[in-house]
Amino acid sequence: MRSARQLPTTDRDPAHGGGSWGPGANSVLFEGLRIPFFLEPGKGWRIRSRSVRFPVDYSTGIFDRAKAKRAALEFLEAKRAGGTRLTARSLEDLVACYLALPRRTAERTALYNITQLRAVCRVALGRELKSVRVHEVRPELWQRYMAERLGGRLDFSARNAINVTLNTAVRAASSIFKHTLRAAYSRAGFEVPADATTIEWLQELRRPRRDFDESGWLRAWEALPWGPLKMALGLARWAGLRRNEIQGCRVHWLEYHRGRWGIVVCDRPEEGFFCKTGEPRFSVLLSGPIIERLQSMPPDDWAVDLPGARSRWFARGPQQWLRQWIGSRDVAMKPLHKLRAWYLDEVMASAERRLQEEALAEAATAAGHTSTRTTRQHYLKTEV
Repeated sequence: MRSARQLPTTDRDPAHGGGSWGPGANSVLFEGLRIPFFLEPGKGWRIRSRSVRFPVDYSTGIFDRAKAKRAALEFLEAKRAGGTRLTARSLEDLVACYLALPRRTAERTALYNITQLRAVCRVALGRELKSVRVHEVRPELWQRYMAERLGGRLDFSARNAINVTLNTAVRAASSIFKHTLRAAYSRAGFEVPADATTIEWLQELRRPRRDFDESGWLRAWEALPWGPLKMALGLARWAGLRRNEIQGCRVHWLEYHRGRWGIVVCDRPEEGFFCKTGEPRFSVLLSGPIIERLQSMPPDDWAVDLPGARSRWFARGPQQWLRQWIGSRDVAMKPLHKLRAWYLDEVMASAERRLQEEALAEAATAAGHTSTRTTRQHYLKTEV
């Protein structure tokens, strides 16, 4: 049996039953060498060779075969150049690496982020991505873009109508350099400046929320039969899940933690799911019926079980049903966010009640009362 540290030297993959690599199938051709290229469960595609001429052992962390091969070739090019960090490489090169990452974001969002980065570089520097180096992505870049769009004067205390637009553009462009992606960039040879995402934001004008018939919506939701639509809407309303999280959610994501049931949202590469921020979270589930429904289902089932094309249904089904309750055009762009906002309002109110109860208990203790009722009724000016 081959030891764990021994590396393959033939054109057969020892880790996967010895299947033939084949010409270009499971290998990367580089400078006349055919370097073994194989998929590690839960880790992504890897290149590995102990060739005296060019020893290499590198995991791309990417599950898409074509994208992983591009990332592997990028790494090999960097290694041939002497292993130098690619701070002098262009943003066009880094963007190509970004598109190959498995956990960056949805494809449409990634393309939007790149479009905004391109606009930032054109406005702030007068250059295209291929002419801007990675080391130039610093706080000054974002400030210069904002200043140019504001007519040359940057005032962080002013609440201009355009500030929301500028913040949105910078937020999208800078997300390409967020900390959760930097380990992957580093493996590919890119060194992103530590302060690349240090940004001072402009003050925004807040728009008042439009009215939403919550009681009418709730009656309509309760009248729906249990099925994909009811569960999808319920997970947005009572767990605050994003659309991609609802789409990827499986029954076993439901967990009991500190006396409360909730959905654990985290990277699950074995299921092909990566969360937006890369940071795990526990979303408390505020609906007993949904908890009971999920508990009655097999753990590996989809929470929203659908026959056929899931992505297409999620892009249309819940949104179309919600638009009858959300009439405003601006909110209707992301109708599920209205339910998510409703959920967050409830979480905030619940947290405020707990804080008030803790403050009342502390006041009662300070007064030497055995009951908080005495403190509330006879001593406090503020209603708790």
